[in-house]
Amino acid sequence: MNGIRPDPRVYRRIIEKLVYPPPEALGVELVETEPGKGILAISVPRQPPELRPLLVLGAIAGDKVLGSHVSIVRRRDDATQDTDPAAIHSLLAAGRAALGGAPPTQSPGPAVPPASSSLAGGTPSRAS
Repeated sequence: MNGIRPDPRVYRRIIEKLVYPPPEALGVELVETEPGKGILAISVPRQPPELRPLLVLGAIAGDKVLGSHVSIVRRRDDATQDTDPAAIHSLLAAGRAALGGAPPTQSPGPAVPPASSSLAGGTPSRAS
C-alpha cells in the first residue's frame, strides 16, 4: 500500500470484464499487514462445473490489452496453467459434435477490450 490505497472495487470490475463468465463468489479485499502497508488479496474459489472453463479475454503486451485474444487458464495448486490451442480446438469440436455438427451461431457474448486499451490508465474500455 505505501500511501496508495487501491480500491478493491476497481479490481473486481476489471476481473469481471476480462473473465467470462465472471467468477462466482469472487473475493477482492485490501488486507493491512501493518499501519499504512498491506496487500490486495484476490480469491477465486473453485467454480461450479457448469461455469467452466472460464475464459480470460485479452492478452497483455507491455501496458496494452490485446482484445482479440482469449485463453483458458486452469488452476494448478497455487499456480496457473494455460490450455494450448489444440486442446481448446478439441473442446470446441467436441461441443459442436455434441450439438449435431450445427454451425456456430453468433451470441451477444461479452465485449472484448479493443487492441488499444491501456492498463496504465485504469480499467480497459469495452469495444462498442
